Order: sequence, then C-alpha cells, then structure tokens
Amino acid sequence: MSTPHDKQFQLAFGQPENAAELLRRVVPPVIGTAIDWRSLARCNVSFVDSSHQEHEADVLFTADLAGQPAFLYLLLEHKSTDQPLTALQLLRYVIRIWERHLQDHPSARRLPPILPFVLHHGDRPWSSARSLRELIDLDGLPEPIATAVLQVQPDLQFILDDLATASEGELLGRVSSAFGRLTLVCFQLLRGATPEQALAGLHRWLGLLRTLHDAGDGQEAFLGIVSYIVAVADLDREQLRSVFAKISSQAENTLMSKAGRIVRDALQEGIEQGIEQGRANLLLRQLRTRFVDLSADVETRVRGATPAELDRWADRILFAATLDEVFATT
Repeated sequence: MSTPHDKQFQLAFGQPENAAELLRRVVPPVIGTAIDWRSLARCNVSFVDSSHQEHEADVLFTADLAGQPAFLYLLLEHKSTDQPLTALQLLRYVIRIWERHLQDHPSARRLPPILPFVLHHGDRPWSSARSLRELIDLDGLPEPIATAVLQVQPDLQFILDDLATASEGELLGRVSSAFGRLTLVCFQLLRGATPEQALAGLHRWLGLLRTLHDAGDGQEAFLGIVSYIVAVADLDREQLRSVFAKISSQAENTLMSKAGRIVRDALQEGIEQGIEQGRANLLLRQLRTRFVDLSADVETRVRGATPAELDRWADRILFAATLDEVFATT
C-alpha cells in the first residue's frame, strides 16, 4: 500500500530534472561526468514477485553513459527508516530489471549496468549495511575461510543520500526547483515535527509555497505538496488555513478542499480495509473447521492476502484435501 511519502517522492523525483539534480551531487564524480543528464528518461516499469503482489521501484530511469547507446538504469529508492536489509531489497529490484530487459531483448548476452540510489529521510542518520556482503553472516568461521567464502558471495552496493545528516540549508541546496526543495524539507523536517515546529517550518517556506502556487505549470505539484502537508503535519485545519491564507485565497481554498478529500478517502479506505479483514477472518474460521490446527505463518499469510487471493482460497477450501492444496500457486 502506497504511503504519502511514496506518492510525494514519485511526483517530485519522477521529474527527470529534479532527479538529475539529486543524483549528480552524490554519484561518484567519474560516473557523474560520464552521464548525459539531458538523456535522463523515466521508465514506467512494475515488477511482480512470487506471491503475485505488485511492487514498483520508486523511480526508474534510463540514461546514456559515456556516449554509449547501452542503457544505464538509475534506480531511486527512498526510505523513511533505517532498514537493515535494504541491500537485499535492492538486489531483488535489480534482478527484476535485468529479467525485464532480457524479456525485451531476448538475444542479449550481457546486462546493462544499474546504479542503485537510496534517499533516506529518518529521525537518525543511516547506520545499517550499505552493501549485500555486509549482510553475510560469517561469525565463527576462521578468518581465511570467511575471506574465501565472502569472495564467492553476490554483492551489491548502493549510493546513499542521507537527509538525516543535512541541515535545512543543505536540504534546500540539493535541488533548484521549488517543488523539489519543498519535498526534501517536508520529508526530513515536517514528518514527526511538533505543531510548533511544523508551523514555524511552513512559515519559513512560504516563499517556496508561493512560487510553486504561482507557477503556470505548477498546479499539480502544488496539489501534491498540499496533500503531503495535510497528511503528515500534526496540525489541524485552522492552523493550516492560517499558513495558506498568507499565500492567496485560492491557495487557502485548495487546502480546505484537499483536506476534506483526504479525510473522506481515509474513511473509505478504513471501510474497505474493514471489509477485507472480515473476509480474512471468515476464511480463517473455515480453515480451522476443515484442518483444525493453523500455524502462525498461515494466519499471517491470510491476513496479508490480496482480495484476489482470498477469493481463490475461499473457492478451493470447498474441495481441497490439505492446506497445501488451498494455497497452491497453480
């Protein structure tokens, strides 16, 4: 399920010009100078894992590298918390990208290079592994054996842009567009802020908000940042109104309309989640009636299932002789 961070990240940094500015300041210089940043183009690619749940790499681009016609994939993945297995998650994305590339180019015998990039916005600086080999558990092995084993393990390293280590001024200096700058400071400084801190921040950013609002082609971006602010800021409507009224009456009206829509959407989402949870509970009762003992893994799987999976399993329970037959993938 997408979060306000996901939506805002894709809206802001799905724009090649914003992504180029964000990336070129953190990639190794020898790579950065070889990339034709004007060639950056977004790919609309989705990947499906073995449990048939769709995953989207947050933003995926192609670019020309050193004038060569081969693709360079730039993979952007944002994290709001420090997650120890991020390198493994990125490896899954990388493999899916390569698999999709081979489907599209069946005669290919080599793979395009991929540049994984993580934008971290969290309460504390990133401290987890930044490469796959750091995750390999070699404890207890003699050093010569551990070294030899590590050499034959797969590896993946990612480039990290850690917003948690940056000052507000540094965040504002990462990109030049008002939309990109607002996204970065809101990611790092608005989420989790006290009402006093949030109000103070929004007042400091009034100039950027006004610039975005007044831009002839910026209305989608303005709506996006309004949606994000309403979703993550610990402020009531009147507090938010006091800020946006200083931009214009139109901005104030946009805020109030968007705030009301978000509340209605949240209520509808809660109703839909309640319906799905009820279906999961019913299926679990049926499974216990047929098979008596259910493991914790089975219950977790059912409660996390998609509507299509619940439908498929509910049909199978009528005829299945075993739990394995209920959950078979074919």
